[in-house]
Amino acid sequence: MTEEEARCPICGRICRAEAQFCRYHENAREELERGYKEWSAAMPITWNEYLSRLIEAEETGMWIRDMIEFIMSTDDL
Repeated sequence: MTEEEARCPICGRICRAEAQFCRYHENAREELERGYKEWSAAMPITWNEYLSRLIEAEETGMWIRDMIEFIMSTDDL
């Protein structure tokens, strides 16, 4: 590993070029954004309400859950 390889701030895995997160968490972020577009088109819901509902759902997977917790803790995405 070189000094230039970026690490995922959530799990420490190496990030792909130009990505802020590892491939798993980057995919989770993309899925969250895609899902929010669908939800907000169907009902009036804020980003934070959407994240809160997902984090409470038993069906929410580990990578999505990790990303939600990261977003909620940093509020910069």
